[in-house]
Amino acid sequence: MKRISVLFAAICLAGIGAVMAQDQPAKPVDIVFEKTIIDFGDIPYKSEAKGVFVFKNISSKPIALTNVKASCGCTTPEWSKEPIKKKKKGQIVVTYDTQRIGNFNKTISVFTDRQDNPVQLQIKGNVLPPVEGDPNYDEYQKKQSDKKQINKDPNGKQIQKADDKKLEEKPNK
Repeated sequence: MKRISVLFAAICLAGIGAVMAQDQPAKPVDIVFEKTIIDFGDIPYKSEAKGVFVFKNISSKPIALTNVKASCGCTTPEWSKEPIKKKKKGQIVVTYDTQRIGNFNKTISVFTDRQDNPVQLQIKGNVLPPVEGDPNYDEYQKKQSDKKQINKDPNGKQIQKADDKKLEEKPNK
């Protein structure tokens, strides 16, 4: 019985190790990025938020970026479709739409013609709302007002959304 327990424990540990090894992304061996995170910090509403990720082809052959995907439509990557020659540098320019107020943290996946797993890049920051006197202030206030109007019926009565946490009155017994 003791042998079966030891054998079972060994099989379980081997299985856990195999599963954990599969979850680890492969290390990029063909390209190396100078940085993988760009932190924009606090940026004004409707300002330009553009970052450049520079990489180097460290392999002995040209490498092509086959696709660069952003985690959402608010982030737009641009890259050269031409292969990057050995020991040469390339770049990916990423633009974030700063018409969304608040913190953001977006991922950009870089696929090459010679790697199975994409390289993960990240941009992050915080878009500040415009302040009074800012050229975009009136437009921003109108958008906020329009959002509030959407939550009212034609008579101007507040419409309760399903995710509102309003307390319901309980009838007296």
